[in-house]
Amino acid sequence: MQNIQICFNFILCFSVLLSILYTQEKSFRVFPMGSLDLLHPTPDCLDFTIGLGGRVNISLKEPTSSEMQKIAQPLASGGEFFPLHCQKPHHVAIIVPFRNRDEQLPVFLANIHPFLIQQKIHYKMYIVNQADSNEFNRAMLMNIGFKEALKDSNWTCFVFHDVDHIPEDERNLYSC
Repeated sequence: MQNIQICFNFILCFSVLLSILYTQEKSFRVFPMGSLDLLHPTPDCLDFTIGLGGRVNISLKEPTSSEMQKIAQPLASGGEFFPLHCQKPHHVAIIVPFRNRDEQLPVFLANIHPFLIQQKIHYKMYIVNQADSNEFNRAMLMNIGFKEALKDSNWTCFVFHDVDHIPEDERNLYSC
């Protein structure tokens, strides 16, 4: 049996006071304290393609600790993001099989989080690490990530992603 570790938080995330509201879709919505404005309802996130500009600037250099902290600010613990300025977003689990790519992971995370946040989707990143010395089993890691993601939420979409692939165009939509 292979030794598998589920790793949910590879970047520095800071604790933020959170309030949780139960929405009509029977899913939890997370807001930083004081960000909810009941007098001005938020628009739907469903038309998230508005404002997507095409090609993005990607950086292949390893981000510094302060750059990673800045990227992590809008994220909840475990690499999860919920858009605050719209409602009814797509719910997407991003599953990344991983092993021995320690140099590529920070570069991937530094590029993928801003990319996904721009798309106004609710997502959580699942980095599934194979910790043994057996042959890399990508399919098994994807299955494990899928099962673990289902334990967290009733995701409506799953994206299986490689750590060495970085999206280069905002019109590459991460939704179903």
